[in-house]
Amino acid sequence: MHSIFDRLFRTFAAQENPIGFGAADFLELGLAMFLAALALGSRSWIEPRAARFAKRTAWCMLALAALPIGLRLLLLAHHPAPSPDSNEEFANLLIADTLRHGRLHNPPHALPQFFEPAPAYPIGPGALLAIGGISGSPWVAVLFSMGAFSALCYWMLRGWTTPLWALLGGVLAVIEFGPLSAWMITYAGGALAACGGCLVFGALPRILESRRWTNFTLLGLGLVLHASARPHETIWVAIGAALFFLPGVRRLSPKWTAALAAIPLLVLVILPHEEFLRVAYRLRYLRFYLLPPLYLALPFFLLAVREFRFVVALLTLSAILLGASFRPAFEINALAGAVCLLVLLAIAGLRKMPREAAWMILALCGAHFTLWYGVHVFDSSRVSRSLMAFETWDTLNHDNPARRIGVNRQLDAQQGKQLVLVHYAPIHRQDDEWVHNAADMDASRVVWARDLGPDRDQALLRYYPDRTPWLLEPDAQPPRLTPYRRPEPQAPATQPTPPAPKKKSPFEDVPVLPQ
Repeated sequence: MHSIFDRLFRTFAAQENPIGFGAADFLELGLAMFLAALALGSRSWIEPRAARFAKRTAWCMLALAALPIGLRLLLLAHHPAPSPDSNEEFANLLIADTLRHGRLHNPPHALPQFFEPAPAYPIGPGALLAIGGISGSPWVAVLFSMGAFSALCYWMLRGWTTPLWALLGGVLAVIEFGPLSAWMITYAGGALAACGGCLVFGALPRILESRRWTNFTLLGLGLVLHASARPHETIWVAIGAALFFLPGVRRLSPKWTAALAAIPLLVLVILPHEEFLRVAYRLRYLRFYLLPPLYLALPFFLLAVREFRFVVALLTLSAILLGASFRPAFEINALAGAVCLLVLLAIAGLRKMPREAAWMILALCGAHFTLWYGVHVFDSSRVSRSLMAFETWDTLNHDNPARRIGVNRQLDAQQGKQLVLVHYAPIHRQDDEWVHNAADMDASRVVWARDLGPDRDQALLRYYPDRTPWLLEPDAQPPRLTPYRRPEPQAPATQPTPPAPKKKSPFEDVPVLPQ
């Protein structure tokens, strides 16, 4: 039986497959079975039970918090705890290490010319990693922050929609930003701002219904969390929150509400040509936040903008998106605080669609996640290796950290303390920085420094006489780590030997008598 299935899935070429199926045939058959099962069970079994469970807020939040953590831990066999790769990740880890040493800044090094200055990043993600580091690994904080975001996304949606649709929105958050997302496998800290956004936009509709002090406390806590991770975007989040409290605005007629909803489109039209092209170019990054089937639900969201609260959500999201588009480089964390609003837009659009069509779209999202998650669960199989080349927007297949992992393994195999001098090629990417160190640099096992040339490097070699020096060339393919060769001391230049003094004759000073 095993050999039959092995032959069946050994190849996706139709001519070589025992039943003549190609890759598209298997995908279509699997999707058809999934949709058929969903159509048969959604009304009679899935939907009623999900609706009853969705009303149990505490249990739903607990289940949604545990789901992304459990799914990611199942991948540890093939995808262990992530290795930092970007400048932002190293900066957050340095902040965490500094806080664990009980200080807010590190003393300057005696030879600062060999080290890159620490980049300035907000303290929030680093403080979160410092809390996780108490348990032994900063990645623990990343796992729990993503679980908190999934639960808070459901809690936020409970203030905007029905319990069933809020639960479905929480499941979408797990699918889109859970175990396969960059936020869960990096140390960039996107989940912290996302949690802050959920608290802000979840507290606002509750404040409109009940002026309880707990709702105002959650609103303030959300703004503080968001500001600790994304201080610039917090301005737009705070403005969007303030719109909820403008007197008389919530009683606008549908015509004025629709006019407000058209403001983002008007701003986009009147942008200068260069800025318009930049915004249009960066629209591709919207794919990180929404799965392709959900694009069909976005037009139906326009049917929900008759309510002022949805207009405020749209205006806030548009302001954050436009503000992030003017940055020189787009960061996926820039929209972290508004991710819950994107999920809200998708859920509100699905609610306006026919029920069968909405369930089909949700089924396609589930099929998308199931496919790629299964690929990584069986990472070493022939099927997974053949499909992995076609993976899109999922960061588990991102192989850039492998360069650093290979170098670190070489250094781990050495005994004693190490000193790595990094030599960049003339053409080097500015964001591919390798000189990152711990807060207590001199006490760490490996110190990374810049190669300033054989003559200037001698000062650093004298400063670390007990470390084994290495020369790293990260721009080589693969990066090349070789023992650092100290320049051999040159013998002083030989001077011409002066002629020996001529010995005087004993008769040399005798005066010559005249003849």
